[in-house]
Amino acid sequence: MNPKHSIRLFPLVLVACTSWHVESISPEQVIAKHPPQVRVTMAAGGQVVIRNPRIVADSVVGVSSQSPGRTPIGAPLSLVRGVATRRVSALKTGALGAGILAVTVAVLIGRTAQCGFYGC
Repeated sequence: MNPKHSIRLFPLVLVACTSWHVESISPEQVIAKHPPQVRVTMAAGGQVVIRNPRIVADSVVGVSSQSPGRTPIGAPLSLVRGVATRRVSALKTGALGAGILAVTVAVLIGRTAQCGFYGC
């Protein structure tokens, strides 16, 4: 692996390590913060991810993340048991960054050992 490829992958660390975090506030309060998407857990136990969520009357509405187009989707607030949002996980991000750095250093050490400091 070329060390430049590892360095180019590093910006992915900033966006790749996210996970869902269940919010402790009401769905209305979560959506008032304008998250790009939410995962809604229904009273029956099912889950649906809604992009560009907003509150309309007594429902959470937005666009389905499961369909390729802009298919509208909604759920009545009375059937919503919980809402989760995506957040960056510091632990996962740090571990991925350390892994990319370790691979880059290993490649550089291997290349230097094989070809010398000034290259082949």
